[in-house]
Amino acid sequence: MIASAPAIPPRPLKPSYDIIVVGAGSGGAAVTRRLVDAGAEVLLIEAGPAGIGIAEIDDPAQWVPLGRGAYDWGYDYAPAPPVNGRTIGIPRGKVLGGSSAINAMMWYRGHPRDYDAWENAGAKGWSFADCLPYFRRCEDWRDGASEWRGAGGPLRIERAAEMHPVAQALIDGAAELGIPVIDDPNVSDNEGAAPANFNIAGGRRWSAVQGYLLPILDHPRLTVLTESMAVGLAVENSRCAGVRHLVGGAERETRAREHVVLALGAIDTPR
Repeated sequence: MIASAPAIPPRPLKPSYDIIVVGAGSGGAAVTRRLVDAGAEVLLIEAGPAGIGIAEIDDPAQWVPLGRGAYDWGYDYAPAPPVNGRTIGIPRGKVLGGSSAINAMMWYRGHPRDYDAWENAGAKGWSFADCLPYFRRCEDWRDGASEWRGAGGPLRIERAAEMHPVAQALIDGAAELGIPVIDDPNVSDNEGAAPANFNIAGGRRWSAVQGYLLPILDHPRLTVLTESMAVGLAVENSRCAGVRHLVGGAERETRAREHVVLALGAIDTPR
């Protein structure tokens, strides 16, 4: 562990909070920050450990073993004929920062037409033009702000200081095949080969923890509770009024005066 790493302030668990956020991954960390900034008292519950200052998380070169490791939920795809019956893992972060703390740190928005297709299918307000201001707001792009990119946001985005020879060979090979070579895959069109964008700052992983939680970790309106598994919701009169979760191995119910936000990821939120 890094000696100078910040620690989560120890705070007694209160009977209730304005809002309880369950899951401290990319979504949960961001919404927690916004709620605290807006004046709410928030309890953030995370099933995994804090993971702050852990070298294997912070060092980008060590990302591969994080899947199937101590900070991964250990989910698998079911064996299937198209992959010769193999069992393939689904890396999902079980740690503060969620999958942003164990993934490959690559930063891609997706093609603008995908978002426009959402709106055309009925998701009004989710076109690329609608989303772009929020994409720009959340990032701190190393080359500064532009029509497409943002600067000064909570998530630091960089390119590799030096292109790896294999990466350069792939880009050169794409050009030989007639595939466009583009400078930035996070602009108006991402079709082509380009140097990767990474959630890295100064050679270290920049997860949702660094971007959203560390700046407010000691805020008096924020309580961060790690290693606390949510096991159920308290529903009263068709309203979610609290969360049942494990604290020191014992089940406890904590009440929400206003709302409960479920941000446990694509697999665990529906469960």
